[in-house]
Amino acid sequence: MTAKEISEVQQGQELADYFAERHRVHAATFNDAGLLERAEQLLKVKLSSDPHNPALLERLADSLRRQGKLDEAAGYFKQLRDIAPTNEKAAQAVRILSQEDAPLLRDGELVPLLLRADVLGDLRRDVFAYLQTSRVLFEQAGVVNADLSSNVNEYWRSAYILRSSMWGPWKTELKEALRQMLVAIGPQFGIETHADDRLECQITAHTHHGYYDAHYDTNPDPSFPAHTRKLTYIIYMNSVPKEYAGGDLLVYDYRDERDDENPPPFTRVVPQDGLMVVFPSQNALHEVSIVSEPTGNWDYSRFTINGWLHDGPGEDLI
Repeated sequence: MTAKEISEVQQGQELADYFAERHRVHAATFNDAGLLERAEQLLKVKLSSDPHNPALLERLADSLRRQGKLDEAAGYFKQLRDIAPTNEKAAQAVRILSQEDAPLLRDGELVPLLLRADVLGDLRRDVFAYLQTSRVLFEQAGVVNADLSSNVNEYWRSAYILRSSMWGPWKTELKEALRQMLVAIGPQFGIETHADDRLECQITAHTHHGYYDAHYDTNPDPSFPAHTRKLTYIIYMNSVPKEYAGGDLLVYDYRDERDDENPPPFTRVVPQDGLMVVFPSQNALHEVSIVSEPTGNWDYSRFTINGWLHDGPGEDLI
């Protein structure tokens, strides 16, 4: 490999790192511009002649993780784990990205994620069919404050929400199915759950240019109701094949202190119909990247069932 090619690898990764650290609302744009993909290509070229280089393996795995190529990223993290058994990040990444049958505990940089395909089956399809014919019932979504009130702020969030009073006859069945799943999932994160834990749920739609800027779901002040959120969940619903681009979930790596202006690297989850994502709510910075669906067809929107399982009993927030 020539000195120029090595320099391109370094520059490509530096650019990718820079944009991943600095770019927030439109984080998907650097991927569209090919920066991460270019870094990926150059790192693979270098690895072909130096396949056991731990630094290259970690950079490549992280580049893939940021693109949402989670299976491929897991493969390179496995190689890194085998070469460097003491690399704690590699061990944690393999457990999370491979969805291994092991506790998804917080024991490193990466926020533990649980991914499940085709959840809720026919119930989800009934909900989706209802949403496609209910455009007039949706209203502009607000930003939820620490006290669980909300206000519209298009600089922070652009989406639509369907109030629970407008939900269909599947409301009770959906609520109980969600609670049952989340109560069962909690222990996989080392989080204690109970059958009477309070459930909070929203149904949202992101249309063309919809997004949700980087934010936390909880407040560290125990006097605020949002403090009791312990599990965050998202279930994606969309037409098949999917007609929109973007709308990815970016879950940023943990930091010792919150720093909204300089978010760390992230794991990208690309929406798929029926995919459920669950992660611990505490101190997990995340965002929804901007959606592109220029036809304006409501049926092609990014629909989600999303919300939180709270710690302790009480009236459900639905």
